[in-house]
Amino acid sequence: MRTFLADQPEGLQQFESSAGALSAQISELRRLTADNPSQQSLLASLEPSLNQQIAFLRTAAAMKDKGGSVELLQEFSADSQSFSQQAFAKLESLRAEERKLLGQRTIISDKTYATQKLVLSISFVVVLIVTVFNFIELMSQLRQRQNAEQVVRRLSGRMLQVQDEERRKVARDLHDGIGQFSQP
Repeated sequence: MRTFLADQPEGLQQFESSAGALSAQISELRRLTADNPSQQSLLASLEPSLNQQIAFLRTAAAMKDKGGSVELLQEFSADSQSFSQQAFAKLESLRAEERKLLGQRTIISDKTYATQKLVLSISFVVVLIVTVFNFIELMSQLRQRQNAEQVVRRLSGRMLQVQDEERRKVARDLHDGIGQFSQP
């Protein structure tokens, strides 16, 4: 049995303070493990063990304070150690369950990350392909417009040339026709 509880008042106060905070900590653990029935059952079986151990420690401290027999204190100490071992075994089970859950959640998180990464990569490739196709289509339309402009320029040039030839022909015909009328 630890003698600091009965021998030192500050040790007893610290014990009482910790014992009082224990139920709040167990409530917090219940809230955090609400989605896991096996952890909830471990907590349900742990709480009575802890309360019983606290009661044993309080009784042992009171007995020590009132000068109880050494044999009785040793018996209480042995019982207290038994309850401590049970409580630590249940806490270790909780920790093992939490590590197992953490491993499962890590695997799920890794799979989700890989899936999201794959979806984003595929989306990027699709956007890139669409952009390349749009660029190719725009370049094709640009070439078609340039070709159409060249055809229009050639047509305009040919029209001007035909008009010029027609004017010259009309001018020659007029010149020759007037020349025939002026010669007797």
